[in-house]
Amino acid sequence: GRRVLIAEALAEAGRAVDRAVVDAAYAAADAAYGKVWHDLAVTWTVPDRLKLVLAGIGVQLPDPLFDRLVRDHEDMELHLPPLLADGVADAIHELAGRYTLGVVSDTIFSPGRALRLILDNYGLLGCFKAFAFSDEVGRSKPAAAMFDAISEQLGVPHAAIVHIGDRVTKDIDGPHVVGARGLLTTVVKQRDERGGEPDARCDDYARLGAIIDAMAGA
Repeated sequence: GRRVLIAEALAEAGRAVDRAVVDAAYAAADAAYGKVWHDLAVTWTVPDRLKLVLAGIGVQLPDPLFDRLVRDHEDMELHLPPLLADGVADAIHELAGRYTLGVVSDTIFSPGRALRLILDNYGLLGCFKAFAFSDEVGRSKPAAAMFDAISEQLGVPHAAIVHIGDRVTKDIDGPHVVGARGLLTTVVKQRDERGGEPDARCDDYARLGAIIDAMAGA
């Protein structure tokens, strides 16, 4: 995984350390990232996260090696792409024929650059007309800036937006702050989260089009 990349880079630089030290520094940086991401709606970039890991270990890497380490982190999912949820590709293609679609996504490790490539590799990039990735916007969900960005790009008011996601605090409370609606999907994972009430729910992507149609009619 990504921790192995750190260990390999340190060894290449002649600064090899015990793997337990790498794991501890990485875990601490991940915990700090999670706190900032969840509570402050900020997504640290991969360079920022790796600088924190290396500071915890007490080493620095030469710029070319650090830059390669960053790229390897950011591109990992290009080489090991996430699996598509059952029925989601068909649902997206079907919806794109009747609605204007955009992406509003926090970028955990894969930046918007890589996520566009992943969508393209699955034949889905052309279905979307606008993109609000947190590394490009500078904030993460549920910050209003994410939904402002997609509203501006699409040229539609917030009230015309239905945001789909699987986290209540990010994907339901976020759009509600700006007057948009939120649809909670539990197809892949049902999270035990407190927060606002979704405007609709979807547990089967084969039904997503009908659910969106009902919301549009309402």
